[in-house]
Amino acid sequence: TDPKIASQELHALYKNDDIIAGIGFNDTSFAALAGKEAENFKKIFISPGATSPALTLQFPTYLFLVAFGDNA
Repeated sequence: TDPKIASQELHALYKNDDIIAGIGFNDTSFAALAGKEAENFKKIFISPGATSPALTLQFPTYLFLVAFGDNA
């Protein structure tokens, strides 16, 4: 529930060369944190529950949404 800690943990996760992708975060604001780190490290992030279409515009290369978008 702490964005600062989540961002630090995402950074630590994605800097590991053995990690090629991450899955998680249903909340749009936390998915955005994950998208930022994914873009920085050029690794995939998949959100199973975030629905904001703005996320895929903000992080078009490495962030993917599984759920429908709010604009559907």
